[in-house]
Amino acid sequence: MDSEESGQMETRNEDREDEEREADGIMMSDERELRIELAILYILNVEDYAKGLNCLRGIGSEYISVRNLRAAARALLGDKRELRQLAEESEMGLRELEESISEEQILGYYQCLIKGYAVLDTEQASRIILSLGEYCMERLEYDGGEDNAEVEIRRYMAEALEKIGEFEEAARICEELLKLEEDDSKRDDLYCKTVMLYEECGQKNKAINACVRGIEELSDSEELRIMHIRMLYEDVSVDRAFCAQIKEEYVRQMPGLQENEEFQKLQEECSL
Repeated sequence: MDSEESGQMETRNEDREDEEREADGIMMSDERELRIELAILYILNVEDYAKGLNCLRGIGSEYISVRNLRAAARALLGDKRELRQLAEESEMGLRELEESISEEQILGYYQCLIKGYAVLDTEQASRIILSLGEYCMERLEYDGGEDNAEVEIRRYMAEALEKIGEFEEAARICEELLKLEEDDSKRDDLYCKTVMLYEECGQKNKAINACVRGIEELSDSEELRIMHIRMLYEDVSVDRAFCAQIKEEYVRQMPGLQENEEFQKLQEECSL
């Protein structure tokens, strides 16, 4: 018996045990709700997916919320089979999911599912992430919520949009994330991602504008300066003398730029 067959048998045995325990009345509704709450905490905040999965032991698989949450935890632990099957079976109905979980747990529950589906890296999973993400944004707007939750959800949505080729919409979300993110390192990554996405959808002017904004804000971003130089040299309508002037100014601002491998490679390719 190979490892995949062994894993499938172990999963079936666990599910059978959970259903038997639920049928025997071992799991009361209050305990079930508490276990789901703890599983969400371990998956979403602690990132201990094994403990999150263990919290769901003893709850029958007839609860669709538990089935999805258990599959998400297993996917985050490396076993993607069950979640992949759920993604392929049908579009997830939000009303059906809502009916099987408490009102207070819905937002965290959907965030766990988004996190799990993100590891599948398929178009169907990306579309599920977008559906769940839009719903989460509605709830955050209606109920209020922490900026950290909004940032994380929007990041997953931007990645999902990129995977299905919706580059301009992904760039728009990155622009929104820049209004929320305060960490300079993460802002640098967001600016670079925004520039790349605008380039992918042919919005060169927006790409350059985003790049320049990032450079003006982040004095130590080598990558943004390299991206700006590259875009200028790739644009045949831009005067070469101006390109050289920008390059020299960036080297003056950051002498260490000359030691950057990407910068050196760019110099060779563009004969700078």
